[in-house]
Amino acid sequence: MAATSNPLPELLTERDVARVTGLSVASVRRWRLLREGPRYLMLGAAVRYSPADIKTWLASRATGGAEVPPVASVTAGYVPSSTVATSRRGGARNGSRA
Repeated sequence: MAATSNPLPELLTERDVARVTGLSVASVRRWRLLREGPRYLMLGAAVRYSPADIKTWLASRATGGAEVPPVASVTAGYVPSSTVATSRRGGARNGSRA
């Protein structure tokens, strides 16, 4: 009999996803509850995850590195509060009272 390849991917459990991400099972469940985590399948009461969906979700969560805009563009238009000359009441900030 010839060996057949399995066309369906192996599905991951909550524990598998927690192990892959290095986080707790509670975190994986919270993601699902808040609809912030990876796509999942419900098979009756069982929750399963496709490895491809986990990879896609992890890639979408990437931050930092080369994709971060330069600091100058992030702080453009920022004026530190120490340069503001008046208080909320409209008086001078030099300590004198009106």
